[in-house]
Amino acid sequence: MKFKLILVLLCGLCLFTSCSDGGSSDATDIGAQQQKSKLDQAGAQFQQGNYFKAIEILDEIIKVNDPTTIYQATYNKAYCYYKLDDYNSMNKFLEFVLDIDKDNANYNWFRYNAFFMLGRAASKEEKPEKAIEYFMKALEYKQTHDIYNTMAFVETELGRYEPALEHINLAIGFDNTSTNAYSTRALVNLKLNKINEAIADVEKAIQIDSLNPYAYKH
Repeated sequence: MKFKLILVLLCGLCLFTSCSDGGSSDATDIGAQQQKSKLDQAGAQFQQGNYFKAIEILDEIIKVNDPTTIYQATYNKAYCYYKLDDYNSMNKFLEFVLDIDKDNANYNWFRYNAFFMLGRAASKEEKPEKAIEYFMKALEYKQTHDIYNTMAFVETELGRYEPALEHINLAIGFDNTSTNAYSTRALVNLKLNKINEAIADVEKAIQIDSLNPYAYKH
């Protein structure tokens, strides 16, 4: 349970509302603009924790079957079910997202985020090996601080400290201002009995954000 709660904190960064251009950079007709407006409405409901209301709005978008918004709406619907811990429904809609055509301008964005979501869900279900499998798939489409930081934490829970250290070093390489990343590396260094390095990482985490409770965790 402790592992699951901490991992949820580390992973709460997935985008809900949209990718870079929602599937088309040239959606200028009124119908497409209305669809994107509904995406914003669903996003507002999501941010307020009204996941079922967000799903209602997203269903309206999906029914129209507009190629500029259907993948985003379906991905967002899957994310609602992720927040509701309904992973069967989440999987159903992510299957559609993962079937996106390679010619879609946002193919990599959707594939990365879909596999990342699947990995986070596996983590919440305390299936770390499965989570790592999904995270590795996500890395085929994009490399980010968030996913390397998450993988480091999961590998640490599995007792695989050397891979964890490799992942967290990559995470810090992407973002050297992350309190969580330095705190995670402090944990890994403690497990590797690298006490001085762990102390340095804790000090760095506190220096970056002294108000972040995770900085003091290790």
